[in-house]
Amino acid sequence: MQDWAVTLEVSKEEAERWLVYLSAEGERRGWSSSGIGQLDSGENSGSITFRSNASGREQIDVVYFRARGGTLEIRARLAKGSELSLDDLKALIQRISAASAANETQPFFRAWHLRYDGLPWRGEAWLSDKLRLSAPSKQLEGVLFAPRIVIVTAVVDAITAHQAQALFGVTLRELAVFLSVVLGKYFELSPNGGSVWTWSSDADGAVQTELKNVGYWEKALPHAMPAKGELAPVPLRSVHRPDLEDMRCRMTNCTCPTMSSRYGRGLSACPRRRNASFSR
Repeated sequence: MQDWAVTLEVSKEEAERWLVYLSAEGERRGWSSSGIGQLDSGENSGSITFRSNASGREQIDVVYFRARGGTLEIRARLAKGSELSLDDLKALIQRISAASAANETQPFFRAWHLRYDGLPWRGEAWLSDKLRLSAPSKQLEGVLFAPRIVIVTAVVDAITAHQAQALFGVTLRELAVFLSVVLGKYFELSPNGGSVWTWSSDADGAVQTELKNVGYWEKALPHAMPAKGELAPVPLRSVHRPDLEDMRCRMTNCTCPTMSSRYGRGLSACPRRRNASFSR
């Protein structure tokens, strides 16, 4: 068996993220990965093999070991039949280590929606340059209070697409709590999938039952962050004591306290641990 060509000790400050950068490099090269890991109270260890999606051939093998709170030990070698050279492998590990040391991230665009009951959301509200709330493409007209949707678009700085999706999920949950407090309405993550039995009656009064999917589906969900000003801004109103003043929406559409944009920027910049305390 081939000896481990590359050995590396990663500092404990970078140990949590080095393997994430390893996955990111695999994604960038169009590789898939498989492996096995062991999580114990005293140590973590495992092995990962990367395979080229284009050729189907295994490229590199990586094993890792980390004692609790300690440094991360890495060993890497070329897989049997690899298309890489030893110099390629060393350059790859050096690239990963440099990205980890610099804590490099890249922007990922994500979009989904929150639901609430009340008046319709119209227009757009920017809580920061990377976080936008906007109206859905379809509203239930003719009624004032009804199940409603607000579209959330965001640019998430992350290492991998998988991490970006996880961080966006956290942002959605924190934003739902934030809007619930600021607007006095209960906001929650809009469901995706699932079915329920529904019923309706025809002109003769006969009842029909049918199994239907649950939730709102936005046909015009954007694929990139829209430019500011595409929609009219959500009307703002002055609030000095949000805990005492009326936060109800006006009679045509939702309005936001002017503090919401400041709170939104603060929420985006707030450490995750403090945001979790706020959510509780």
